Amino acid sequence: MLKKFLSLSIAILPFNRLRIFLYRLLLGYDITYNSRIGMFNFLCLGKCRIVAGRVGNFNYINANHFEMAPGSEVRRFNKFRFLNRVTIGRDSVIAVKNSFTGFGEMVPSLKRYENVTIGECTIITRRHSFDAVDSITIGDNVTFAGSDIQVWTHGFDEKHVRVQSPVT
Repeated sequence: MLKKFLSLSIAILPFNRLRIFLYRLLLGYDITYNSRIGMFNFLCLGKCRIVAGRVGNFNYINANHFEMAPGSEVRRFNKFRFLNRVTIGRDSVIAVKNSFTGFGEMVPSLKRYENVTIGECTIITRRHSFDAVDSITIGDNVTFAGSDIQVWTHGFDEKHVRVQSPVT
């Protein structure tokens, strides 16, 4: 609860370097000072490494491990919820209103599968949904253009038994 409160308190501060300093000092996040972390982001992370990356405004990022390579961007109004690991490769862009969602906290034994890996020079434009109940791997130089694409890692068979599998 304290971590959430600290994250929200830091998010409203007006200066980028101050936000990065406090994320590093109070929450132990590894964010380089040549990164840009916008205002009004909810960053609730176990481990965080952002090297020369940019996080715009109004993003919700909740994961056990979150990593952004140099030149990568998460622009605005994106959601990363209930995930184990998120890795965003060099020069990749997550633009606007995209959603990456794991199963939640209800089944802790499945948490290890809830991983999103985005390769280098990949662009995800707007309003796409990624169901990350199992792992999603997006390669290098991929573009999710347009809007409202859905990627599902689970479904149900004809007997209503849940099936899941990683998506690459």
